Amino acid sequence: MHFRTLNTLGALCVSLFIALPVSAMAAQDCAKITRNLSLGMSGADVLLLQQMLNQEQGTRVAESGPGAPGFETTYFGPRTKLAVITFQNLFATEVLAPAGLTVGSGFVGTFTRAKLLVMQCKGSSSSLPVSLPPVTSIIPAVIKASSTVTTTSSTNTSISVPEATVAAISTGGGFHSDTPVLMSPSTYTAPHGTSVTLSTIGIASSGNIVHLDDYIVKDVLFGTDGQLSFVVPQDAPRGKHALWVSSSKGDTNKTFLIVTPPAVSPPVVSSATPTEGFFGTKVTVTGSGFLPQGNTVHISYGDITGIPSADGKTLQFSVSPNLPLSPGENRPEFDISIPYWFYVVNDNGLSEPLVFNLKI
Repeated sequence: MHFRTLNTLGALCVSLFIALPVSAMAAQDCAKITRNLSLGMSGADVLLLQQMLNQEQGTRVAESGPGAPGFETTYFGPRTKLAVITFQNLFATEVLAPAGLTVGSGFVGTFTRAKLLVMQCKGSSSSLPVSLPPVTSIIPAVIKASSTVTTTSSTNTSISVPEATVAAISTGGGFHSDTPVLMSPSTYTAPHGTSVTLSTIGIASSGNIVHLDDYIVKDVLFGTDGQLSFVVPQDAPRGKHALWVSSSKGDTNKTFLIVTPPAVSPPVVSSATPTEGFFGTKVTVTGSGFLPQGNTVHISYGDITGIPSADGKTLQFSVSPNLPLSPGENRPEFDISIPYWFYVVNDNGLSEPLVFNLKI
């Protein structure tokens, strides 16, 4: 097989597992997976894992038959591994980055179990964003990143944490980390005066400081299960900020928070044209609440920043993921379509997601 074809195939294998949209999962009883799980294992905890994964359309083990909703099994097979990989890539900043990884492995370890626990015990309505937060772009070593995608330094969520961080697991099914980890905020948009809860691992019991870029909130309240709570101060600057926590135990990884006025409406996306096309296709997004400058399209492979909107109702971006393709190139030997989910982010909040299908 031609070397370029091999490169493209490798990139496509990664792209097929990149972020899908997130919708609310129903809160269930707080059940823990108390051991690491991997391909070939069996047990009641594998059944629980499949049930957790099946709560979301995008991470279902199967649509029908064994592993499908209502037909979960106790066996960790290839379909379960694929669903775990998808889940890990969905929450890359919370599950993969703290372990020093960029691509899901299918191994259910400390941070994957911790994220599942947060979603189960807290209920996703209070712990999940409307859709995915920015993630570190997943780029195979043999492929150069596309120059059309840029990430603002103030909201970069890429971190580097020693892999030894995930080695320590406390007894009784709990979690421990030598490096403090920020799993997720209760919301990614918050007006002044809003209470925000942060789910964490390995955080200090006192002296925690919340950072919104250069703005800080001191003496943040520490609750049970590693939760921190703070109220967005009235003088906190508006707009999108990198969010992290620092304490005597060190700094957590970064996510983001958009501080908005109380009455502001977030951007809304109603349609995108076209909905499919080849590499480099220019997409026109129609909706409302877009700003004259400073709009960002977060798409599965990264952030496209600084997009203008002259009328506040339309904006445009090109679909150029990190694949060894030329604009408009068709690869009939693959003949596949890859869904790339995207949403619009600006200082007023973030929209619901839409999807563009890249034809290869």
